[in-house]
Amino acid sequence: MLSREEFDGYVPGEDVYAGKTPPVITGDLTPWEPDRIKLSILISTWNRRGQLAVSLECLARQAWRDFEVLLNDDGSTEDIESLAELFGRYMPLTFFRSARESWRSCPSRAFRTMLPYAAGDVVAIMHPEMMLSQSAAWTLYYGAIEPLPGAHEYVIDGACPRDRAEWRWVSLKPGFFDDELYARIDEVDWHADVGNVRLLPGYGETCGFAGQLNSWHAARLEYPWWFVGAARSDCPIWADMPTIAGHGILDMWMCRYRRDHGILDVVPHQVLCYHQPHLTSAIAPAGEQVAIV
Repeated sequence: MLSREEFDGYVPGEDVYAGKTPPVITGDLTPWEPDRIKLSILISTWNRRGQLAVSLECLARQAWRDFEVLLNDDGSTEDIESLAELFGRYMPLTFFRSARESWRSCPSRAFRTMLPYAAGDVVAIMHPEMMLSQSAAWTLYYGAIEPLPGAHEYVIDGACPRDRAEWRWVSLKPGFFDDELYARIDEVDWHADVGNVRLLPGYGETCGFAGQLNSWHAARLEYPWWFVGAARSDCPIWADMPTIAGHGILDMWMCRYRRDHGILDVVPHQVLCYHQPHLTSAIAPAGEQVAIV
């Protein structure tokens, strides 16, 4: 049982994955400036510098490039701005910084701050630890605009008939790293194609989300969750977003909103992003129960 003072003052600790971060490669990257920005990708991070570096490299290697990145540093103790400067040489990237009010991150506040600056017709939110395949940006944009070939479309919990759904939300299906795989990621060329991580021995036997195997995630059609999601910029999901602390709580709000408002979920059949392990900023110390008194 944590008091309000203990809850507000809690510090999660050092990132145990910092020493396992694979190196990024920038020597072969080429700068670009879109003729017109169609997609805005919003990222808010508290630390997770190593994972974010990999994520930004994956964004810089997208095959479809009519997008921008808006990156918020949520009071990190690690140097996030230098990453923004590095990758801002290769793609349109706007850097924001917000003061951290407690140990629990507040990504929704960061997203609400960045939304007025987003120039894209479609807005995407992603976590800083996601590695996107080179076709992910194209999928996020076109999946929110028109039917996407090969994608599964459904309404969460059947909230309304598919032909009456006014809004579309794109959810990219993720694969997952465990500790051992993450430490060995550079045994395959993920820089050329993040899908190569499937070639790591034991990847198909790795337990991913909800204790299921990654092979189960790759095969399943319906996946009503998101780690990277996008919708048109005029979708009410952005205007209605509350300011709530914690990535996980924001995730649950997004799922509930899509269900309650009958938003059509577009889920590509293939895995298009990979989830790196990271220190969480949304849980209490191991063995502790979060309860505020």
